Amino acid sequence: MVEPALLLIWISRKMYWADWSRNRPKIEVANMDGTDRRVLVKYPLSLPNGLTLVHSTNELCYSDAGMWAISCVNLGDLRMRKAYNPATYPFGITSFNRTLFWTDWALGRIQRMGMNSKIPDKPLRSFVGSSGKIFDIKAVQPCGRTGENDRNRTK
Repeated sequence: MVEPALLLIWISRKMYWADWSRNRPKIEVANMDGTDRRVLVKYPLSLPNGLTLVHSTNELCYSDAGMWAISCVNLGDLRMRKAYNPATYPFGITSFNRTLFWTDWALGRIQRMGMNSKIPDKPLRSFVGSSGKIFDIKAVQPCGRTGENDRNRTK
């Protein structure tokens, strides 16, 4: 495996990874203990950099800089679809509320697009570090206060 991208899904106890070996790139899945290893995607694939799981559509979406695309594979029937093409140089990818977000190395910004859209929305404002590249991106669901937390705070 060369330069993998790794995604661990604790709820389903699965791990997904992208191996962007120039000779045989592929995206694989296995159980957390390494059993039931299998290839999900091997063609068309060139330089898969990032992975994200979209629970609402049961898809694993990925950025592929070599294909200039954001693509998705349905985890039920393994049907493929290109979510967006051409993406200049997509690298990191995440999803939140039925929206895909990805970093673009060529444009130096964070792109976003709804799951059912055909074109990206206005890019997010971002501040690029000294390398000029945004490597990865993660979306996190904010945690709200609960009654239990409030009770513990007042003790």
